[in-house]
Amino acid sequence: MHSTHIICSRNLDLEIKLDMKKLILYIIFIFCFIQFSLSNCLAQDYIRWELPQGAIARFGKGKLSQIRYLPDGKTVAVATSIGVWLYDIENGVESSLITGHTDTVECLAISPNGKTLATGSNDNTIKIWDIETQQRKATLVKHFDDVRSLDFSPDGNTLASTSEDATVILWNLQEAKHIKTLTGHTNWGRAVIYSPDGSILASGNNDNTIRFWDTTTGQHTKTLTGHERAVTSIAFSPDGKTLVSGCDDGTIGLWDTDTGSNKQKLTGHTWYVVSVAFSPDGQTFASASWDNEIHIWNANTGEIIKTLSGHTSHVVTVAYSPDGNTIVSGSYDGTIRFWHSSTGREKRMFVGHNRDVKTVAFSPDGNTLAIGNSGSTINLWDPNTHQYKNTLFGHNQTVYSVAFNPEGSLLASGSQDNTIRLWDPNTGQLKKTLREHDNVVASVAFSPDGNLLASGSYDKTVRIWNIQSGKTIHTLSMHTDKVRTAVFSPDGSTLVTGDGDNKIHYWNTSTNVLRNMSSIYSILNKKVVHTNEITALTFSPDGKTLVSASDDRRIGVWNARTGKNKNMIIGHTSYVLSVDYSPYGDIIASCSWDKVIRLWDALTGTPITGFTGHTGYALSVAFSPDGKMLASGSADGTVLLWDLTKLMNIRE
Repeated sequence: MHSTHIICSRNLDLEIKLDMKKLILYIIFIFCFIQFSLSNCLAQDYIRWELPQGAIARFGKGKLSQIRYLPDGKTVAVATSIGVWLYDIENGVESSLITGHTDTVECLAISPNGKTLATGSNDNTIKIWDIETQQRKATLVKHFDDVRSLDFSPDGNTLASTSEDATVILWNLQEAKHIKTLTGHTNWGRAVIYSPDGSILASGNNDNTIRFWDTTTGQHTKTLTGHERAVTSIAFSPDGKTLVSGCDDGTIGLWDTDTGSNKQKLTGHTWYVVSVAFSPDGQTFASASWDNEIHIWNANTGEIIKTLSGHTSHVVTVAYSPDGNTIVSGSYDGTIRFWHSSTGREKRMFVGHNRDVKTVAFSPDGNTLAIGNSGSTINLWDPNTHQYKNTLFGHNQTVYSVAFNPEGSLLASGSQDNTIRLWDPNTGQLKKTLREHDNVVASVAFSPDGNLLASGSYDKTVRIWNIQSGKTIHTLSMHTDKVRTAVFSPDGSTLVTGDGDNKIHYWNTSTNVLRNMSSIYSILNKKVVHTNEITALTFSPDGKTLVSASDDRRIGVWNARTGKNKNMIIGHTSYVLSVDYSPYGDIIASCSWDKVIRLWDALTGTPITGFTGHTGYALSVAFSPDGKMLASGSADGTVLLWDLTKLMNIRE
């Protein structure tokens, strides 16, 4: 009886232990699920953060320029073309986006107590922010060109800035006032930094020099010479005895701060060294270069300890964490990467900071938006749910044009790498690579039956491809300058191309005989002929009207059959780079280097409305198939989706 009781007790204990394990596993599962859900919500939330009026989503986080750790080591601030992103490193999520500048945020600085953020922009202003509330405290206006570098004094009371106006300015942060302007440099300012004890202010410049200034008097005390090209970045060692400098010839200088003498000139990079940073213990420093690599150097011997490889495009910024255990880097490949400083192993990566968005296109069913950018990738998003779908890798240079076939089963892309690639947009699989152009492929377009693909290139030719075989059927070579755009008529009988010689050519797709409509335009009315490069073309849905965009800032509306000019739309203040016709044929959309997206009445050419919010040139526009949305791509590295439903209701 006693032994039976012992056995039962043991079984009961075992069951309790198993139940406890199940409970613990269940709790862990629930916790992970909640974390995943929160992360996913945050990931979706950031797509709608700080949107301009009329926009319903933003894809892409803006081209990055600089990254800095907050003193707590738990957050990084990332300066981009649309604002400053704050990332929670521990949770791996975006925590906020701070906006307010009207142009790219080139630089940022964090106060020593971690409470204040300073941002410098290409809009020539500096803004001061409370990091906790993210409220703007002040705007500092004195520079008259792009602000390129900022640094707080060690006591946090003064801010130093340098600009492409060649000056260095000191600011009183308590009163948000200008203290002193330091002059002497003869070219663009690139970098400014205080020594650890606050006694020296160093500035690096495009005049190939580094200048030391007395922070009390503002007097120039030393000039460090030896670099043969622009000084792009500088950093003091923690003890203040050494200064490291990066140069755009790929070299690095080590300087004695007492004497101003050059201790060593280091080589190892093959291109611009754009960012340097000392480790907190002063034993190593890191350098980032346009050769896509980060080197970690022994600060005493000048030897390379290790190289951090993984970025696929120019690395533009590098920084150590406050504890020195992590190095963060940002690149034009659109990624932010975190590395173990001791092992060089990659720990974490954030994505989405792509460069210029050159082209956008909706799939025929409206469920996919393809985005081609300067980072050589094509990103696919669902424009309805705002969900990221895929990234297509294969090109190695800028993607200039993307187009879906009529069934939506193929996506074509043209690139600066001279190739055309055909993709399955559902799987992301690369189906074919077409390689017969000798220069940039600026435009691709499918015929309405999907059997042909037309490509326009900077090699001055237009090629017609058989999609099944991947072979060129015809090469059209009467253009006298680069071909920037090509489009089929809705019935497929005509191909229209535009070039850098200001001309629009018509081609009969069955005979491939040139119908030189541009000469007809000249005969009809010389005043309305485009006077600069043809950048984009689009047909009305019924094929009766052709619309052209040009670097002459105008939009041409033409009778597609006769070539007679119907209207010249004037309103943009800079190059018009893209146009699209709404699916219902009543609206023309355009975008320009003036950063504005405009909608026009297709019949009269009168303006309907305009959208602003991009901080970089607006490069591409496309209507959704149902006409309810307009996508615009920009040099700020983002795509904005604009809600047209209210406009449609009004027009109906």
